[in-house]
Amino acid sequence: MAKTTRSRNHHTIPAETTTVLQRLPHAVYLVDADGCLLFANEAVQSLFGWDPASLTGGSVDVLSLFPETFRSDLITRIRQEGSLEAESERLMRDGSVRAVATHWYTLQPAVGAAVFMGMDEDISERRLREQELQQARKL
Repeated sequence: MAKTTRSRNHHTIPAETTTVLQRLPHAVYLVDADGCLLFANEAVQSLFGWDPASLTGGSVDVLSLFPETFRSDLITRIRQEGSLEAESERLMRDGSVRAVATHWYTLQPAVGAAVFMGMDEDISERRLREQELQQARKL
């Protein structure tokens, strides 16, 4: 029988799901409608310096530069549109900022409330190359 992970808000995440999400190279989050982080994969630590276990059960706001509006804006947009794809910035554990391509989707389980899945891809190097190219064109 497969193990499951149960969050403080009683969302059950099957072990098969967490196993797949752990293998992804991008930072992956599962968030409930209240903005509570239900799961964060190990890439969150390698990309942003956050310990996934310390994030779980906390607010998704910790990842944002604008915590006062991030959660409500994020969840509202995903609910309205079903998904969200954008370039954004994430707050790293050390206080610095990293550019990301972020993708959020609604996951509707067979039973229970919807969960939102976010994936962040580090695009810092791409942004740096774009800036260098723009500077070179100005010369």
